[in-house]
Amino acid sequence: MTTPTIRVPNASDIPGLASLRVKYAEEQKDVSAAGDKDFQRRFDAWYNATAAVSCWRIAELDQTLVGVVHMFKHLRMPIPNYDPGGWGYVSLLYVQPEYRGNGLGARLLQAIEQEASSLGFSKVLLNPTEKATPLYHRCGYRPADSHLVHKLAPTTRPATGTAAR
Repeated sequence: MTTPTIRVPNASDIPGLASLRVKYAEEQKDVSAAGDKDFQRRFDAWYNATAAVSCWRIAELDQTLVGVVHMFKHLRMPIPNYDPGGWGYVSLLYVQPEYRGNGLGARLLQAIEQEASSLGFSKVLLNPTEKATPLYHRCGYRPADSHLVHKLAPTTRPATGTAAR
């Protein structure tokens, strides 16, 4: 197999990013996009709304997107005489099943970690699925011991709605 190229996506890749997100949701969340005719528009709106705080890398083989990683940039609030840096949150790492097992997920993760490092971030966080946890462990990720979480009551939002958070 030819080695996929890892690169930063451009505007023409947005439909492919949405398609990989659908594949992730269908595989990991058992959610079908078949009835969601508005998904591409909602994905495009989200992509544009989060562009300033997002980092992406894609894996491409023969002009086909075969993997993706997305990281949110959390920039800490500045304080006088100190550069507080920031940290990254990986919200999506997905490789199509037929391209798994060759280190592509690790390569995508490494590419986004390099971006985080170049931004001066002190860490990269994520919330892995059970299936992906071994990959993250192999890549050096360990459970966090310094963060607290307060889970909010779940809300139900229609797929096409824009309910307040």
